Amino acid sequence: MHPEFKQEIVVLTGAEVVRRRAGMYFDVHDRDIAATLALQALCHAIDDAIDGRCTQVFLTIDGAAIDVRYDSGMPLEPDAQHPNWTVAQIFLTIHAACHSRKRHLEVGSEFCGIGLAVLNAVCSELTAEIRDNGKQLRLHFERGELHEEVPVSTTLEADETRLHFVLDPSILPDNRPGEDALRRALHDLRSRFPGLKIEMKFAPASD
Repeated sequence: MHPEFKQEIVVLTGAEVVRRRAGMYFDVHDRDIAATLALQALCHAIDDAIDGRCTQVFLTIDGAAIDVRYDSGMPLEPDAQHPNWTVAQIFLTIHAACHSRKRHLEVGSEFCGIGLAVLNAVCSELTAEIRDNGKQLRLHFERGELHEEVPVSTTLEADETRLHFVLDPSILPDNRPGEDALRRALHDLRSRFPGLKIEMKFAPASD
């Protein structure tokens, strides 16, 4: 290959691809898109709720800061296709992985249309703290790239997944989820999953 062409080739990570072309993955002009993105964090919880593994979901919205917590853990066993990574890390980094690795694939099409990896990519930061089946893991991402990983270790604490994230204002200038859009979506979830307890605390940002 000619040297000039080699200099022009840029290899992008999956997160960089999403960030450069966010409009290919969701409607950036949708006024409710911040709420829609925030709710992508629930797709694994819904998958587990179908089996009764997840019974409680808590959301805290404080301006642009979003915290999601539920009482089941993203899988921490090695991924079959990428054995050096846990399934949870695959969910958060590989596009559409959270769709194809669910037990109930209909969740991917109905409740996870954008996906966890795309959500992660368009966040300025995202921290995942996971406990599953006696194991625990902490991952910290910035702009979709892994910056800190506390290796898998043992724990006696109950299963839980906690995601704390902020949508990147350089991609979404209005990065604060709207309360009405969130409440409508959560109302629909409650009607679909009456056994799933869903609570939200919403604090609008002070401009």
